[in-house]
Amino acid sequence: MDSKRWRLEHVFLLVPAQEYLGKFLSTFQEFPPSQKPGSFSLDKVMENLSKGAGDK
Repeated sequence: MDSKRWRLEHVFLLVPAQEYLGKFLSTFQEFPPSQKPGSFSLDKVMENLSKGAGDK
């Protein structure tokens, strides 16, 4: 079974998954992360890429 067909046959799972994920994300309001994020982030990668592009 190809992935497109599987996704179409299981599209009904999206709504419950959105509800579950929404509940999980709402816990960050009451209990925000207590650690500083790791040094690797997409924001830093994009910043470094844009700096490098300007140097050339």
